Amino acid sequence: EFITAPMRVITLAGEPVPGIIPIATLQPNAFDEPLATGAPTDENGKSSIKIPTSQKVAVRAWDPNLLYFPNNFYDVLPGSGEIQDSLVITMVKSASIEAVLLTPEGVPVQNQNTGIMLFHPVHGPWWPAEADSDEQGKVIFYKVPAGNYVMRIKVASGAMVELPETYIAPDETTQLGAIQLQ
Repeated sequence: EFITAPMRVITLAGEPVPGIIPIATLQPNAFDEPLATGAPTDENGKSSIKIPTSQKVAVRAWDPNLLYFPNNFYDVLPGSGEIQDSLVITMVKSASIEAVLLTPEGVPVQNQNTGIMLFHPVHGPWWPAEADSDEQGKVIFYKVPAGNYVMRIKVASGAMVELPETYIAPDETTQLGAIQLQ
């Protein structure tokens, strides 16, 4: 059995965001495959999604271009009944993270595939990303969600580091500076 949830997707300034896909997953992070998807939002930021009534789901929005990330989601509990009011999802522009990676000896980590995992302070593992470091050890992770996260950075050779909670500003590049891996 399913219910239909009307949705409206807007920016922080309240402007509608067209082309955003409503999704429902078991968790609000980036790992679950959607259980349900809706049609992309129209020019007024409106759409709807049919969601199962048999289990708790997280309803949010997904930008296939990763230019925006949802700033909120809705938990819909089993047996909730029809949803009358539009679920308003606020989208925030994506961000970038830049760092210079150094070995434990202080040498730049050159030309290595590098992974980053962003950990949400409440919901745990939230968003993974990959990029390659350059000759000077510089790495830039593009199109990541803004917010406060603990970050784990790991390079292909196995060295890694965990950074304390850091604020990533929307539509900006957060400079982490030189980071010595362990």
